[in-house]
Amino acid sequence: MSQSDNVLATLPEKYSLFFKLKKGQRGQRPFDYVYYTALDAEWVRRYERNHLLSFQIASCSAEMVSNDLYVVPAGRRPELAEIAAKAIAAVNGGSIPASHHGKRILLNLICHNSVAEYSILDDRDKPAITEAISTVRGSVITLNNTIKLTLPGYCLVEIRWLDTMLLAPAGFRGLKKLSSLLGKESEMKESISQFHIENMDIFMKTDFEGFKQYALKDSEVTLRLFFLLQQSLNELAYRGKFKKLFITIASAAVASFTKENSWHKAYRKQLKSTRLADAIRFVRRSYYGGRGECFLRGRTSQFESTKNKAWLDVDLKGCYPSCAALLPRIDLDGPIKLYLPTYRLDDERVADLDRDNVSAQYIKQARAALAISPQQFERVLKSLPSTVSQRIRDAALVYDNSLLNQWYADWCAAESQPDSELNRCVVPGFARVKFWFDNSPGHTLYPSLLHHHSRFGLVFPLEGETTLTHPELMLALDAGARLDVISSLELPIQRDENGQPIYYMQAYLSRLATERARYEKIPASENPSAQIFDKLLKEFMNSLYGKFSQAVNPRNVCDISTFEMHRQEPSKVTDPIVAALVTGTARAALSSLIYAIERFNAGKPPERWIDVASCTTDGLLVGLPCDEGYSVLGKYYTLKTVKPDEHSDKTFHIPKKVEEVDWSVAGVLAEFDATGLLDEFESFIPLRLFRHARKVMTGKDTYLEIKGMADEVVAVKARGQIGLLRLPPGVDSALSQITILAKFGVKPPLQEVIADPERRKFVFENEALRQNFEGQYLLDHFMATENGRDEIVTYYQDNLPSAGKIVKSKGTMDLIRIIVPRRFNCDFDFKRLPLAVPTALYEGGPLLPPPYTVPFKDLTEMKKHRYQVENIRRSGRVARLAEVVHRVKLRGKTTRSVGGEVGHAVRLLLRGALQGKLQLTGELPPYPELAQRLSDYWCQLPPAWCGSRTSWTVNDVKNATRGAWEPHTVRRASHLVNLVAEVSLIIGIDHEHAATQLFAVEDSTLNPALVAEVTTAVLNGRQVQPFRRLYLSDDLRGRDDLLRAFHPALTPEMLDVCASKLFIPGGRSPHERPQLLQLFRQLGLCSTDAAACATRLIKPADRSQPKSRYVVSNGALEAVVGCVLQPDFPDRPSASWIKRALRRFGLTDGQFSRIQRDDRFYPHRLTDSSRSRAEVRALAKRLKCDAGVIMATVIDPRI
Repeated sequence: MSQSDNVLATLPEKYSLFFKLKKGQRGQRPFDYVYYTALDAEWVRRYERNHLLSFQIASCSAEMVSNDLYVVPAGRRPELAEIAAKAIAAVNGGSIPASHHGKRILLNLICHNSVAEYSILDDRDKPAITEAISTVRGSVITLNNTIKLTLPGYCLVEIRWLDTMLLAPAGFRGLKKLSSLLGKESEMKESISQFHIENMDIFMKTDFEGFKQYALKDSEVTLRLFFLLQQSLNELAYRGKFKKLFITIASAAVASFTKENSWHKAYRKQLKSTRLADAIRFVRRSYYGGRGECFLRGRTSQFESTKNKAWLDVDLKGCYPSCAALLPRIDLDGPIKLYLPTYRLDDERVADLDRDNVSAQYIKQARAALAISPQQFERVLKSLPSTVSQRIRDAALVYDNSLLNQWYADWCAAESQPDSELNRCVVPGFARVKFWFDNSPGHTLYPSLLHHHSRFGLVFPLEGETTLTHPELMLALDAGARLDVISSLELPIQRDENGQPIYYMQAYLSRLATERARYEKIPASENPSAQIFDKLLKEFMNSLYGKFSQAVNPRNVCDISTFEMHRQEPSKVTDPIVAALVTGTARAALSSLIYAIERFNAGKPPERWIDVASCTTDGLLVGLPCDEGYSVLGKYYTLKTVKPDEHSDKTFHIPKKVEEVDWSVAGVLAEFDATGLLDEFESFIPLRLFRHARKVMTGKDTYLEIKGMADEVVAVKARGQIGLLRLPPGVDSALSQITILAKFGVKPPLQEVIADPERRKFVFENEALRQNFEGQYLLDHFMATENGRDEIVTYYQDNLPSAGKIVKSKGTMDLIRIIVPRRFNCDFDFKRLPLAVPTALYEGGPLLPPPYTVPFKDLTEMKKHRYQVENIRRSGRVARLAEVVHRVKLRGKTTRSVGGEVGHAVRLLLRGALQGKLQLTGELPPYPELAQRLSDYWCQLPPAWCGSRTSWTVNDVKNATRGAWEPHTVRRASHLVNLVAEVSLIIGIDHEHAATQLFAVEDSTLNPALVAEVTTAVLNGRQVQPFRRLYLSDDLRGRDDLLRAFHPALTPEMLDVCASKLFIPGGRSPHERPQLLQLFRQLGLCSTDAAACATRLIKPADRSQPKSRYVVSNGALEAVVGCVLQPDFPDRPSASWIKRALRRFGLTDGQFSRIQRDDRFYPHRLTDSSRSRAEVRALAKRLKCDAGVIMATVIDPRI
């Protein structure tokens, strides 16, 4: 018996408690038998499909365990029932026992990356499977349902599908890395050459025993890891007891928290009470993500002010768990301080309105109404023109800073009292404010109050309006901001008999941190379980915050069984107050670090500043002044030489930390003569709070850690930095030594960079070496952009299809690596404005040089720049600072719409020919002749293409000599491709060159399923309207048109398949209408015909539902309902009236309840379009609310 067999044989006895988990679903009797089965498969990719070679089943019953390999004949795949039968039979003497007949059997099917094993099933598309499975973080599993099968002998088997990837701690998702938790190297997943990985069929033929050993090891390791991780999670969650199987680590963390905090169930139920509804809605508006900004732009070694600096990647230790430990428990029965907007029209405000050209009659009406009651004031404003009513409301609004002033008085007192409550506990306060950071001497370069934009995320301008938490508002006042409070809220907190705050989860998190510290000290050689508990405890603390914030922001998730989108449900512990205060406290702590550095720099020249290159959620990239030529290589890093194997002649250098050196923040600051910075940190209350949390949780008050250091930094954008070491003379390295890397969402295609598969495998397995390659790839592209390359980079990335795509493919797609085109740019994100030349921030102030950036004045200024950036990027070019600023000064570009997009294409061809932008094939004809040729051609085009234009004149040709040349602005559609070719021939232009200059670069891939649906409809829908009408009028496109319009998504082979299919109209979901409309337009149909064709493919509306008398978009409906439900909405309508009034617009009771109970309100989420305004007006009119107030709140204003 081999060592693996010996290890497996001990599993039934070692994990005997697992076989006592026989409880069925609610209302069902317990299971009679329980099995645990690990499934793994080996295949080889050939011709875009996976050819299955074998599958392995490691099965365990309460008495026996087996691990068997089953070779699969060519072209065959197993069904799930076959796998279940083999798994049960393998541990019962080779057959299913008679005792199992008619019994209920539970088979726990375990995979590592379950999508892979799902894809090899022959019956994967049967309803019994597809209706039971779900996806969690990309893995196929079963949640509330099981897969029900009947095996021979009437054995009723229910399969619960689980995935060990969901139980893996961060950084251990790969089976090789995860198997290291088993302890011994001999027990880990085996390694084979990359050649054999890519050619498993050759491996199987040439070394079957080696193949078998490798394959069986995978199933063995998966089964053992499942038992080990589930047992460990139960020990952590239930303090030594074994009660259930967990789907994810986060679910175990929730179970642990609720087990230890029995009060929480009643607390959360009360949190949903009507009494707290307004307060919770207010709190939801203050919930945002982490702060992420880039404060420098460029390569620091190329600028005088930043070249002599050493760079530190500094993190707040355990950021979110530490912030959560500071939160008090809310007294849900106590008095709530909620101050809503109030209005006053005194003589001074009336005079201001008069100067603002508001009619005296309107002012008089509003003033008289306000004297009666606020409700009468709102009724009068509704009757006035919206522009007037909004000006009166703004002028009459009274800013109430009373609660804010009280908060700040206590805050200032706490600054001199280190032991005060404010230095130990976060105040559950929230306020909606207008803010201004003064642009004057001493003003901050790093404003800390955010303005959220639904499209661009968090922006930190000098002024704006926002809703934020107590620590952020207090910190802004410390930084000199001026705040005007529109509405504010403070929640009462629970206190013990001594008057001290009762903390929400401090005791629980402290226990986890203490246990983790204990396990960290135990060597893995002494106790292999210590490493497992250490990793899981860390994941417990980090994942718990995510469960508290789950569904606080509305988010749709896809049901993989029906492909319908549903709103994500809250978790068992979701709490908007916790979510908002944790992220708010984290942002305040991060901003405090920045303010402390800024204060430390006061009075120093930029070259002696401690610079902040960027910040991201819980960390900073900081530059410390140093001597010229200094390098962290030597004291803090050494270069280590590695090579693929001992016989290889290729060697690589990688950076390695010198662990013997003091890497603490205090030690490094002392090395660079910056110890005074620590004193600045200690002067900020948010950092005192954070330090207190770390001391309570871990017994140590160290709250900062250094993750890495570098000699220079390339700052690309937020979440895009590359930190490099300066190599000494004589060190020959083809790769830069990258010690800090944030890849700004790019996954460098190492398969293109490293051709040799064995070397690529070696690089992937060596984390530091992989970072060098990825950083070098990004650095090369950044430098190419800086050196003048204008094109946005297109690269090809190896991807695996998602579980959803595999399920949706109906058996035509396997888990194969597919090459997907991706694009990335190395230009700036323009959440701040980079400086091109030294600039004074205020009149008479010192000059701030590049590469620094400055905050925008407000969100409008930011949007002006960002929209120009996106316009440039859409043309396929990099958005450079000079061009963006120039476009903003010119207020962007405009395109005439006479003749529509067809007319625009002809105008561009004329301009390109007459201005020398396009290559000519001969001499241009005289202007009159050219105009006549174009007119003759124009008359032959369908009228729907031509718009209001009927002909081309000599003046049109003359105007083309001075019209703006705007390349890459023509949509690539089949009729436009043909038109450009034909008009190029008329004018005498090289049509291939013209096509490269005129057509916009596509930035999205076509949906293959929708392309197939449209193709089938066009080819086989001639007997169905409107396709029949188009066919009879010769406007229905042919095969060549389809291939040209939908290339490369539509191939000739796919076209033949579509031609053989029966067209059945009404099969697509209504939410796919925009994509279908785009495809028909891309095929060359006019807007009316495209809309009619798209409608024919859409599933008809359910006639059993009451028909809406007015159709509005779901986004507008939910935005308006969310707006009028807010506690500070003037003259708020009742819930019953909202439901009754908007039922005709399609508002359902369930939808209203979700918006009222769970959804967070986002201001300015609708685009400023005529349709959006018409929809808001219609909804407001029906609600009898002021449309002006709603539009000012929900519509994102144009710039």
